Amino acid sequence: MRNAFKMGGAFLALLGMTGQVMAADACARRDDRMAMRAAALQQELMVAALTCHAVPRYNEFVLSYQKQLRSSDNALKKYFVRTSGSQAAYHAFKTRLANQDSIRSIHDGNYCAEAATVFDAAHATKSLSALVMHTPVMMDADYTSCGDGGSDTMSASRE
Repeated sequence: MRNAFKMGGAFLALLGMTGQVMAADACARRDDRMAMRAAALQQELMVAALTCHAVPRYNEFVLSYQKQLRSSDNALKKYFVRTSGSQAAYHAFKTRLANQDSIRSIHDGNYCAEAATVFDAAHATKSLSALVMHTPVMMDADYTSCGDGGSDTMSASRE
């Protein structure tokens, strides 16, 4: 019986330490925030491709940045798995981004003109991170920054 209490106490202590590690790991690092912004930008351009009849421009964007987009998307999946324990939050985030842009494309008379400007910038820039850093995006993301030197202006949105 005494050993059971010791083991139970040890288990609770381990569980408490695991919770502390998980809480510290729940914040969004600079790379995580960049991946969120890259996903928001890609979703915006995907909606623009369909809404603004810009499919060739979107295809050029995806092909030009294919490797970087894949890497960024993998980082985004890892963030959501790390912070939520599953990919469901990742899928919900991507769906929410697409829905927000779809609604915005309906109500924002400048949507296609703004998208054309982003397509132009994407064509002129070869670094996804540089494009993402200098392009405001709409992003409804609920996260806590890790305070790793990155500015939270990364969650800036186009209004």
